[in-house]
Amino acid sequence: LKQLASDVELDREQFDQCLDNGTFRPTVQSAVEEARRYAIQGTPSFLINGRFAPAPPAFLPPFEFFTRLVEEELVAQAEAPVAR
Repeated sequence: LKQLASDVELDREQFDQCLDNGTFRPTVQSAVEEARRYAIQGTPSFLINGRFAPAPPAFLPPFEFFTRLVEEELVAQAEAPVAR
């Protein structure tokens, strides 16, 4: 990782300090655990209201694809019975 940071011209001293002191370790660990819960194996990956959403197909613009998924989720929630 440190070599990659150098390759992309990040501030190496700041990067090393962040990596070595574990500043973001809890955040990264939490993301890894969530990815495991959803069986996510690559990036980018998307969740819409806790439901795994596949990558958009090549023939459909991403904005349109995700708009459809969100609209489907809103309809499903509106039709779901209210828990009492």
